[in-house]
Amino acid sequence: MITDTSYINYLKLEHPEIWKSILRAEKDGLIVVDEETDSVTATNRLLLTYPGLHDILNMLVEGWSQKKAEAFGRELINNLLK
Repeated sequence: MITDTSYINYLKLEHPEIWKSILRAEKDGLIVVDEETDSVTATNRLLLTYPGLHDILNMLVEGWSQKKAEAFGRELINNLLK
């Protein structure tokens, strides 16, 4: 994974079924997707009606962050070894 991969691209490429669910939830007014700022945000409606889904969104962000950190670490080490 390249460190400049966006969160939304991560969802689209590595979790396509979840991405489809996010788009459906956006149509229902539960989630806001902003590709310009690379963000997927829970609305108050989601937080009030399905608090467990908010936890899942947080887990997805955590997984993406770990992948980015690992990729950044590998690139840093490769650059230092050059």
